[in-house]
Amino acid sequence: MKKSIKKYNQAAKIVLYLAIFLFFLVILFSHVGNKRHTLDTPQNTKETSIQNISKKTVLYISSYSPSFKTFFQQVEGIQSQFEDLNIILDIEYMDTKRFYTDENITNFYNSLSYKIKNLSPYDAIIVADDNALNFVMKYKRELFNKIPIIFIGINNIENAMMLSEDPYVTGIVEVPSIAETIEIAAKLNNKATNVVAIVDNTNSGQADLVAYYAQEENMPNLTFKEMNLSNLDYNEFASALQQLDEQDIVLLLSAYSDKTKKTITFDEGLSLVVDNCSQPIYHPYYHGLGYGILGGKVISHYEEGSRAAAIVIDIFSGKDVSQIKCEVDDSKEYIFDYNIINKYAINEELIPEEAVLLNKPQSIFQIYRNYVLSAIGILTVQLLIIFFLIHSIKEKNEVERDLLESNQSVMEMNKELKNANTALNENYEQIRVKNKQIKELVYIDSLTGLNNRFSMFEIIDQVINCEIIEGTMAVLFLDLDNFKNINDTHGHDIGDQVLEVIGKKLKQLQDIDDNIEIGRFGGDEFLFIIKNNNQMQQIIDCVEKIQNLIREPIVTENEKFCITSSMGIALIAKDDNRKELIKKADLALYRAKKLGKNTYVFYNNTIGIALNEKINLQKAIVEATFNKEFVMYYQPYVDAKTHKVVGVEALIRWFSKEHANISPFKLIKNAEEMGLIIKIGQWVIETACNFAKKINQNRENKLTVSINISAIQLMDNGFCEKITRTIEEIGVSPEYICLEMTETILIESIENGINVIEQLKHYGFKIAIDDFGTGYSSLKYFEKLPINVIKIDKSFVDNIETSEYDGNFIDFIANIAHFINIKVTVEGVERQKQLQIVEEKGCDTIQGYVFSKPLSENEVIEFINGQI
Repeated sequence: MKKSIKKYNQAAKIVLYLAIFLFFLVILFSHVGNKRHTLDTPQNTKETSIQNISKKTVLYISSYSPSFKTFFQQVEGIQSQFEDLNIILDIEYMDTKRFYTDENITNFYNSLSYKIKNLSPYDAIIVADDNALNFVMKYKRELFNKIPIIFIGINNIENAMMLSEDPYVTGIVEVPSIAETIEIAAKLNNKATNVVAIVDNTNSGQADLVAYYAQEENMPNLTFKEMNLSNLDYNEFASALQQLDEQDIVLLLSAYSDKTKKTITFDEGLSLVVDNCSQPIYHPYYHGLGYGILGGKVISHYEEGSRAAAIVIDIFSGKDVSQIKCEVDDSKEYIFDYNIINKYAINEELIPEEAVLLNKPQSIFQIYRNYVLSAIGILTVQLLIIFFLIHSIKEKNEVERDLLESNQSVMEMNKELKNANTALNENYEQIRVKNKQIKELVYIDSLTGLNNRFSMFEIIDQVINCEIIEGTMAVLFLDLDNFKNINDTHGHDIGDQVLEVIGKKLKQLQDIDDNIEIGRFGGDEFLFIIKNNNQMQQIIDCVEKIQNLIREPIVTENEKFCITSSMGIALIAKDDNRKELIKKADLALYRAKKLGKNTYVFYNNTIGIALNEKINLQKAIVEATFNKEFVMYYQPYVDAKTHKVVGVEALIRWFSKEHANISPFKLIKNAEEMGLIIKIGQWVIETACNFAKKINQNRENKLTVSINISAIQLMDNGFCEKITRTIEEIGVSPEYICLEMTETILIESIENGINVIEQLKHYGFKIAIDDFGTGYSSLKYFEKLPINVIKIDKSFVDNIETSEYDGNFIDFIANIAHFINIKVTVEGVERQKQLQIVEEKGCDTIQGYVFSKPLSENEVIEFINGQI
């Protein structure tokens, strides 16, 4: 028996050594010829698969059409992540690269709006390229309210970062590797002295052109040029390409439209460039590679789509959109066409070691590698089977010997089987617990222990889809008042602890009342369903119970918080749908906030109408900003003694056909709410500064142009740099510009904005307090504020003919201001008697209808020239 076992051992060792030898042979073959790799179809990059996501629908909107290769690459990247998950992808394309017209965008809006109104709501939106993102943000509240929005392929970084401040918006900014592409091109062509960028006037082309010229100062040995297709027709463009020689590095950015506005596809534009250019063509994007372009360090649109889909999966798994930061696309690699390398006799040793080479012929080892590996693999498996058979025979013989020697081994085996059975049962229990944990991740909010928003959506759908709705039911939307202050002053960790305490209170309320379902909607918002109450008063009692529960003091880490809440309530009626109910409750909540918070409001049609009017107005303001509908008027102010014009105040006007002549105050207030005031304010500054330059050319007595600055502009981190850069680019002296800020803005900026104001004054701008007397009116601020002018508010002039107090106030302020070298302007002077009294008070300048109303640019120039 022992001799037999020894023979089996020797045979098993021989077979095992052969198997190990073949294994190393497989490794050797798998690495032969792989110093550089060729490009295969991208693989699925997702690391985990959330199999238990309930059915979701995602809408993908692209600025492109399917004729653009990037369209399919992004879609394939998205689908690589959604594969095997319960996620449906709908695809819409705007085709704005070929048809960037109002008619095309309106048609797209009408089509998409119809579909959204007649389909189940989308759970997330993926948008590709700047035009698609701007469209979605323009109609966000109307079509995509509170739906997560993930953007990819964005060139306008500043716009993307600003929009990602919205708690429902995040994404990936596309930054092409133009610098690295130019650097490798210069390395491959050491004779080059110029870089020529081929570009047109499309949004993406112009964004890439800005990035292109940003590299100029870092490459002093190269001269940066551009060949702009929008200045040439296609024949002229072909002729210009033919003039390029070996001293030129050709960088293709964008070629879709010529000066005749004729639009071609990317492939047509690529063919035009390849057929007429005798130099290698570099490109920082993947599309076009393998069709005549040499390559460069390129962006992978497939990877963009894959990463956007991964963000969507994180959101569906319960991650808050506001916690996902906007990121910059770094999925770039060097890719070159091997055929083009050979065509231009480029030294392959200069190509980066890690580069991907398209169209490179494979070696004989690579051609037959799969067959050889398969054969070796099969042989290895057979040898391993023989090894295990020999080993099994050996074990069988040993078992037989052990059975002959003792029956004890049988008992031990039975014991092992029992242990294995116990282990299997334990594994089953672990799997059951894991399944429960996964379900909680999908349906339970991890911070508060309440239902999450997806779970609440399903509960609402179940309630409203019942054939019989018993009693009076309602959906309630709750928002904690001023909760942002806790996060800002105490940190998000303390804020989370407060939310956790509130969640426990609400969980206890839900546990003792079967008629209430409670969930966390996101952030500091909660969603309630109140069921089966026979009377309205019972719903009101329940609402007040919830409010009183929230008001109870919360103590955490030696901090005590007293919190109130605002609530919007929508009663459930027959034929209601979930989306409409939540929208009604949200509108009612918005109304409760406007009423001063710490209250609740039931939805009615009046709320919807008022908000729709505001939404329509704000939508019109967005369109007016986009279409440049605003105009600038100027109201002169004169020297109090000579009545000669010494300056004008720039006043924005919007003559809307739909909304009549909306007041500037209402326009600015809505622009501030919508986050557009920075953009509109910058337009006002640029327009007014251009006018200041124009009106002061060849004028002996220079005029000052006053510009109103809002609080949001003043507190913008880059405001000082923006306005100084603006006047330098326009070429106007800051001494001709006066920045007007209301008394309230200046006083509230004492701590945070005083340095900015001092910098502006030191730079040469004049600083004025506008509407003086209506705000703080404290003389102690005179010595703190770096101002040049005080403008006394119109309210002190209206009754100056009969009010001794108003006259004395103006007299007093003028004397104090002059004592500390501050000039005084009186505004709102409309009648001759008012003018006479104001002149007696020793003010420096006067503004009002008694001299002139606000005038258009041409009118005010005629008015000023008429005084000469």
